[in-house]
Amino acid sequence: MSLLCLLLRQSVILNLAITRTTKLKFQDFPDSVVHYLIARPAALRQKYVTTMEKPLKRKLLWSVMLAFMVFLCLVVYSAIQAPGQLREAYAAWDTGTLLVEYLKAHDNQWPKSWDDLLTVMDGKTPSDFRLRGRGDGMDKEYAVSLREKVLVDWNFNPKTRRPDRPVTRLDGKPFPVTWQGAEPNKMIHDHLDSTAQSLKD
Repeated sequence: MSLLCLLLRQSVILNLAITRTTKLKFQDFPDSVVHYLIARPAALRQKYVTTMEKPLKRKLLWSVMLAFMVFLCLVVYSAIQAPGQLREAYAAWDTGTLLVEYLKAHDNQWPKSWDDLLTVMDGKTPSDFRLRGRGDGMDKEYAVSLREKVLVDWNFNPKTRRPDRPVTRLDGKPFPVTWQGAEPNKMIHDHLDSTAQSLKD
């Protein structure tokens, strides 16, 4: 049996040497041909696993790069949108301020138009109220320009509170960004709530 194993082992080595598929020497082989035949498939499996790891690593690298590119695009988009959203947030705040001041001055009657609303600025100074979108706080030209940034529903009923959101963007959608405590619809409803509470007291 040992002679047969030796002959088989030598035959294998001779075959490998002739085909030049390996540089293994005689002493590199196991003492048992059976051991060699068992160990070789394990080596092949290890080679297969190593080969499969490369595309997985490439996929992981591409996934990380793609995620970074998406993040970078979002940052750039936000930086581009920020100035416009900032101006829109000030416009929303100032419109809410004008509407609340009009309600105070007209016993909670809703204005009929922008021209009607802007009459609340007549004879007023920054000590009365301020428009944050302009430095001096009382710029009539700036106030006129608000109609180009904000949509007001002139059919709003302060008694029934309908519709719920009388002040929106020009496309009728809510403002994506507002200053804290300066969302115009909340300003209006807070004023009406305060007035209703004072009447009860």
